[in-house]
Amino acid sequence: MGQPVISRTRSPGQSVAGRAGVRASASLRTVFRKLLVGGKEREGEEVAANENEVKAIAPEPMAEEHAAGVPKRRVGIVGANGQLGSRIAGEMSSAGWDVTALTRSSKDRVEALEGVRVVEGFDTTDVDDEGVLRMASELRGLDCIVIVPSSSRSDYERDGFTPFSNELEGVRNVLRGLDEAGLKATNSSRRGPTRKLVDFGFSSCSHNPAGGAKVAFRPLDDTLMGGLSSSSAFYAGDCLCWTGEVKFEGGGFCGIRSEDLAERTRAMKDAETYDGIELRVQGDGQTYKIGVRTEDLRERPGCSFQASFVAPEGVDFATVRIPFEDFVFVDQTRCVPDPPPLLASKIISLGFVLSRYSYNRSTNTNCRPGKFLFRASGAITLYRERRAQVVLVSSAACERNQMISSEEERMADIPIVQLNPKSVLNAKYAGECAVRNSGYDYVVVRPVGLKDREGEGEVFVTEVSQGDTLAGTISRDEVARAVAEAAAVPHRGHRGVTFEVASRESPNKRVDPAAVLRRQLRSLQPDHRRPALGIPPFPKPDCN
Repeated sequence: MGQPVISRTRSPGQSVAGRAGVRASASLRTVFRKLLVGGKEREGEEVAANENEVKAIAPEPMAEEHAAGVPKRRVGIVGANGQLGSRIAGEMSSAGWDVTALTRSSKDRVEALEGVRVVEGFDTTDVDDEGVLRMASELRGLDCIVIVPSSSRSDYERDGFTPFSNELEGVRNVLRGLDEAGLKATNSSRRGPTRKLVDFGFSSCSHNPAGGAKVAFRPLDDTLMGGLSSSSAFYAGDCLCWTGEVKFEGGGFCGIRSEDLAERTRAMKDAETYDGIELRVQGDGQTYKIGVRTEDLRERPGCSFQASFVAPEGVDFATVRIPFEDFVFVDQTRCVPDPPPLLASKIISLGFVLSRYSYNRSTNTNCRPGKFLFRASGAITLYRERRAQVVLVSSAACERNQMISSEEERMADIPIVQLNPKSVLNAKYAGECAVRNSGYDYVVVRPVGLKDREGEGEVFVTEVSQGDTLAGTISRDEVARAVAEAAAVPHRGHRGVTFEVASRESPNKRVDPAAVLRRQLRSLQPDHRRPALGIPPFPKPDCN
């Protein structure tokens, strides 16, 4: 399981404009000092009168945002009428993409696909400046472009043909068209958009169109089961503050849970497009959990989705990002298999836990008995990661072909490296480098030898690897599924990834091939981390 992404920012008292923010932070520090030494006083008008539940605080005005419907992501597929390209078009259309098939001349394979827009005359080779502008007009408005360079047998039989015109120059021309279409400008930030789920500072906003008070949090301590721990939560300025005392005798945990959020999440029409939860926290260095409950769990009161994070001690707040896929489905602390999906649109409550136990009753070694202090600043936010803007379908063996230094070494490799007809592997690798150096978020998919279909009556799973060591075969349908999945995988703050795909028969006939593929794709390392995997840097291409 991945670790939450944590970054540090200055505390509100150091960053919020205006004297009011500074006064609130100073008041908080005074309150925290008294709490940590066991004092009973409460200072500051922001502190709620009843410590056992966060009380309503009058809302402040905030501009209303429009919660629009969720449009489909738009993808253009270059080379969409080829044997592989047409399968990719069909797979991505089935996965919910708005697909535009960009073909050079024929369209017989893709025109039969339901819901796919077909554009003929999209020639990526021998393109002048005017041609690039025409290309840009078809690419404008897309979220992603999939490039499937393809050359027919007749192309190879033609005198003077070189794969570089298609695999390199064609790729370069598409990238020029994307530049003219403005795709890079629409995704210039390294992080995707965010949206507030629970706003600690205001309450009249897009996720709470009816207005109303701040979200109330109530304690869920081990006293419910005869324990001795206790805690309370209150607001101070735009901070949710939670403090108490954990006693290991009789239970060993404190928790708080929000009021019902169903009305708020239902109002967020784009909730399902987000990838995780972000919050800014400060604490005492202990490991806390955030808990999420969804509509599916209303009749299962002990169940929730949980993820662990450290609330660092000090004057700074830390920004913590936790992907939904890193949450663990638990009943109390026991991990439960086959969980329902965790969808932001179904969230009904959020909460926090400090417990002597981690998961499956294992010990949380970073929890200590005694007083604790935790606060979250600003909001609990949904975030969306970046996705690939360019997906290039290349070929396995093109990188290791580039590293061949002798004829003996070449003849000891697999047949495609031995033959390398018209230096096609060199051309494919040069096209990859053009994509990696383009400045776009990218994915490069390298299938091994292609075949028409999988074996009859057998279960095949897609094997994913990095470093160009795979060999074998894979069906075009499997490659199409890998391309569609890879285009949807979030990029966790990185620019892009290159990987190979092959097919292997699974001894487990009950395995879910789609789940196996998805799990492998999410475990890939970005290209800039290749040295950490023991993979050599990319070799230099033959063409610059």
